[in-house]
Amino acid sequence: MDVELKPCPFCGGEAIEKEPKINAKFNDLFWVIQCKNCHACIAGTHRRMNREAWNMRAYDGQIDKMG
Repeated sequence: MDVELKPCPFCGGEAIEKEPKINAKFNDLFWVIQCKNCHACIAGTHRRMNREAWNMRAYDGQIDKMG
């Protein structure tokens, strides 16, 4: 099961994913996730790792409460 892509971490825009092309130029050999709005992107050779990296946030809205 694929992990759903979160919105862009910079502008909140929709993320799209592009598959690598076989026998293509160097730039087309990577899985690419790109924001439709601001065009921020991430690329890598492993789809799952690329999706996890895109979805990673330094702050996810949860605050640790100390006792």
